[in-house]
Amino acid sequence: QKELRAGDGIAIQSGVIAEEEGAIVIGHALASTGDGEVATLVEHHLAPRDLPYGGSGEMRRALAGAMVPWISPGFAAIAEPSHAERMIASGSDRVKAWEVDERGELALSGYVHRFAHACLHVCGAFGMTPAYMRDQRRGFSTFETRLHLLAPPPGAGEGLVLRSGLTGAGTSSLRMVHEMRHAKSGERLALFHQSGVHFDMAARRSAPLPPGLREKAQALVLT
Repeated sequence: QKELRAGDGIAIQSGVIAEEEGAIVIGHALASTGDGEVATLVEHHLAPRDLPYGGSGEMRRALAGAMVPWISPGFAAIAEPSHAERMIASGSDRVKAWEVDERGELALSGYVHRFAHACLHVCGAFGMTPAYMRDQRRGFSTFETRLHLLAPPPGAGEGLVLRSGLTGAGTSSLRMVHEMRHAKSGERLALFHQSGVHFDMAARRSAPLPPGLREKAQALVLT
């Protein structure tokens, strides 16, 4: 909702905002400490999961009774791509030991960092290369993401492969989808939807894509 720059102070307030079919939904509001304006909203859906120390049912009931007011920004439905064959390879590596959480599983940051790198592969596929961005002082500014974890997270040493593609290309806006799979089994581990704009780094606002880049991008759209 608002851009923050290096050095800006931030404060995050969180609370339980809903219970959906046994899942607990937590809302996070990230605001600038300078003017108090909210810069980012996050909705975090925690699916039911067996806990090694028990008590999950009691914990969910207690959380559901502690809900706080929340105004959801709303999220439009996203259709599955009809031309998945146009997706490109956008990453291949393994989970590092320092990326796992206290359960020994890949932490959320490990997913997000990989998908952020995959975005650059998509941009390069239609000509928005690092050289273009340096020369033209352009970038890609993300304004919405959605991460869906589809299977148990991988552990340290497990191989991962990523594929990505465009699901929309407008005058300045771009929508992408990235998927992560287990390198050995091929199991689909996660999906990441990303929406953003072609960005003027000097003016700090969106800028129209050059016609040539827009045409190439539209030819790569998966739907």
